Amino acid sequence: MCSKRLASCSNVQQGAEAVILKAFGDSLGVNFQSKEISLDRSSVKVDGYCSVGQSIIIAEVYAHQGKAKSAQRNKVYADILKLILIKQELGKKSNVDVYIIFGDEEAASVLKGNSWGAEAARLFGIKYRVMTLDADLKDSIKRTQQNQNLYKAN
Repeated sequence: MCSKRLASCSNVQQGAEAVILKAFGDSLGVNFQSKEISLDRSSVKVDGYCSVGQSIIIAEVYAHQGKAKSAQRNKVYADILKLILIKQELGKKSNVDVYIIFGDEEAASVLKGNSWGAEAARLFGIKYRVMTLDADLKDSIKRTQQNQNLYKAN
């Protein structure tokens, strides 16, 4: 766990991302692993990778609770761009499904509206899902976010 002195520690969020990814994998009947994917001239790391026959499923996970602020929205948009790149490259040889998995319905609203990022996700076939977290984990993430905001303010 994080030291109380380190208010910006992300261990709670990283743990929550693992819970979210496992729940998503369970819903599909697959096991995800983090993976570095080699592309033509570069490589990218993804939160979740699973190969099933000729198909590949890739997931990026977002544990944030509540409405996304500008920096958080930009993180989701960066993930959209990464998933588009992966889908274009790997889709030449395999069927590739790409997802952004959220742990909160309000945080997922970044992909539900009429923003350019939401439109790009729809246009390029990036799907999203919201996995339900238990109340204790949600509260723990919210406390961590509050601590991070306090840390940034000082």
